[in-house]
Amino acid sequence: MSENLNSNQNASRHQDLARLWSAAQPVITGYIRSLVAKPDDAEDILQQVAVTVAAKTDSFPSEPHRFTSWSLGIAKNKVLHYWRDHKYKNNLIFNSEMIEQIERYYASHASDYNSLSATLEKCIEQLTDRARLLLQLRYVRDMRPKEIGQRLGISPRGISVTLLRIRKALRDCIDRAEQQKSTP
Repeated sequence: MSENLNSNQNASRHQDLARLWSAAQPVITGYIRSLVAKPDDAEDILQQVAVTVAAKTDSFPSEPHRFTSWSLGIAKNKVLHYWRDHKYKNNLIFNSEMIEQIERYYASHASDYNSLSATLEKCIEQLTDRARLLLQLRYVRDMRPKEIGQRLGISPRGISVTLLRIRKALRDCIDRAEQQKSTP
């Protein structure tokens, strides 16, 4: 009986962790990307943070804001280790006080970021398949307009102009959604 209760508590704790991580992950990603220039390295650090968070199933805070702040602290440590391991000490642009300020900013704006991220996802869903493909090639696969153009048989200038239009359409969609939220 006690084993069953522990099993249910563990399952519930894992579900809480998954829910909290889903909400915090975009904020953590943004924080890491603001401090690490190489996208692949930033993704590796994010995975390290996720592994560390998952390993601490028994000790993570259960309130969303505290969880995000706690996860940002883990991310900060991972970024500092990355910089140390890659010998960025001498070229470091950010001092520890600046890193703390960036961490506090991301922690205090987490709910705004999550709301904006959800709105952006809805706006992306409204785009054509071709527009979503261009966004994926450019921003997920990190391909340059020249590479995308070669792949799709379109000039790099045509790709750049199309991406500009897509970004404008997304900005307009987000603005409309935000305006609807603020209108009673």
